Amino acid sequence: MNHYGIWIGPDVELPGSDVCFPPVENGLDYLCSVVDLLVKQEGEAVSARDLKYAVLHLQAAAEVLLKARLQREHWSLVFKNPGSAVRSRFQAGDFESCTTPEAISRLRDVVGLPLKDKDVKALGSLAKSRNALQHYGLTASGPATEARAAEVLDFLTSFLDEQLLEPLGKAELERIETHYMRRIRAGLSDVRSFVTKRMNRLKSRLDENSPRVITCPSCYQLALLVDGEANKCHFCGIDGGVDVAVRVARMESSFANVYTCPDCDVDAFVRNVHTAYDLGVPVDLCFNCNGDFEGFGECSECRICSSIFHPDDRGADTCDACLDEDHHSRMQSHYAMLEREG
Repeated sequence: MNHYGIWIGPDVELPGSDVCFPPVENGLDYLCSVVDLLVKQEGEAVSARDLKYAVLHLQAAAEVLLKARLQREHWSLVFKNPGSAVRSRFQAGDFESCTTPEAISRLRDVVGLPLKDKDVKALGSLAKSRNALQHYGLTASGPATEARAAEVLDFLTSFLDEQLLEPLGKAELERIETHYMRRIRAGLSDVRSFVTKRMNRLKSRLDENSPRVITCPSCYQLALLVDGEANKCHFCGIDGGVDVAVRVARMESSFANVYTCPDCDVDAFVRNVHTAYDLGVPVDLCFNCNGDFEGFGECSECRICSSIFHPDDRGADTCDACLDEDHHSRMQSHYAMLEREG
């Protein structure tokens, strides 16, 4: 019996029971451990040790459940190299399996699941935290770690409902719902409540600065206030400084760049950042001078020019430097040399 009043079953928790964890139940058991670590009594905080093992067990759950869905499609898909898969080695568990990113790619490209980018990013962030803990250690904000865990826990709960539990028979589904899912759903509700309560406490402070409030790349909450100095997230407490511009650019898009700001001349200018003021209308922000800009473009005349500029009557998509014939000629020659050198 746990603190939700739910007994998860004699096959798992009774002393002296045999070890028997089929793939889906193995993932479910990891998730039960995660919620036990993250959910505390009223007024009790989650410890760093709780968070450490919550991250490790949540990553284990993600790997097991994603591969369980691959296995349901075809057992060979969980092999590192499906082309060399051998059934007897699969049945014996004697093989190298695919990585989590590879599992995600196969679920998207082979199985055809419409996994959302935000969920894939959350899984990727979790995997990095797990690898750090497993191989050399991790230093991170507690609230950020807890919030990221909530994102993945939310995704995996939906993934279970939509992809893994639905095909089960009625008796097995009722057993899993009774022994596992009630406990996991109750825990998810409590973890979500932690995030919601913390964000509600910050609401008045952040709302008045909403044009400068963006999603934090550490905790994924709309709580990072761009002030050109600390650039602090008020949810998880990180002081990003100017360097956070790079992380924000990567979070917004895998191909985003950080540019030199046309006002302060510092490499801290990020294009198309989504703010709390209007998530549907991205803006250009400088993380050094706190300036926001409209109507800027990227130079398209010279293929190696990464300038941003304000278009004028002389050229709608060309910066002033590239409009200069001598400069343009030098840049094109330089680009041709780079191509020759490979």
